[in-house]
Amino acid sequence: MCAYIPEVNSRELSYPLIACRIDTFDHELFEWQNPDASYEVYDLTRDVAMILKEKEGHENINDNTFSIIMHWPPKDS
Repeated sequence: MCAYIPEVNSRELSYPLIACRIDTFDHELFEWQNPDASYEVYDLTRDVAMILKEKEGHENINDNTFSIIMHWPPKDS
């Protein structure tokens, strides 16, 4: 399996930051894995939600803020 998952590379981090919600698709689609941390650590949507909550008193993120990943796993035969 392979998929395009929007990511942001950083010189300071060994793994890319993920620029989409990751709770909507199978994590097997990632081409990398950090054995010491979950993908949630790299999920930018969680960071933005925390920042909005602290700065503006709410944590709603517009659906158009980040990319959306769609995944339809094949049905078992």
